Amino acid sequence: MPKRWKKDYLNFRYLRRFFLIVRLRQYRRNALLAKKDTQFSFINRYLLFLESRLFTMIYRSNFATNLFTIKFLIDSEIFYVNERLRTFSNYCIPFAGLFSVDPRYISIFYFNLLRKLKYRRVFQKVQNLYVNYFFFFAFYYKPLSNRQYMYPIRIDILRAFEYY
Repeated sequence: MPKRWKKDYLNFRYLRRFFLIVRLRQYRRNALLAKKDTQFSFINRYLLFLESRLFTMIYRSNFATNLFTIKFLIDSEIFYVNERLRTFSNYCIPFAGLFSVDPRYISIFYFNLLRKLKYRRVFQKVQNLYVNYFFFFAFYYKPLSNRQYMYPIRIDILRAFEYY
């Protein structure tokens, strides 16, 4: 392991692998926008940019757990953001924006959730994400912080952007 890495921290390359659908140009643009924002800290704003994508919101809310399934569901036109149909997987959901499932498909998601609960395959959700599994909608209700996310690895966001 190289000396420049701290213990338990990995570099920006692994952050890019976790968010597969975000391009390098979008990472840079979001970092610049997060630096300009005065309402939230850099880390909170940057995580909001990354985590509020439609693709990631479906994953974090446990509506689907497989990347290929998520892409298929988005292409099937069944997700709404603020009561508007969204079919672009990289669409950025605004803060406190309501993300929901088409009412015609709620029964399918409900039985899928019951099956996941039976086999204990439901992931831990993010603390600031409110998810209603009866009507299948979700939204962020608080500013986000680095410690409240469940990543498969530990990521130091500030260190990751030393490379820019």
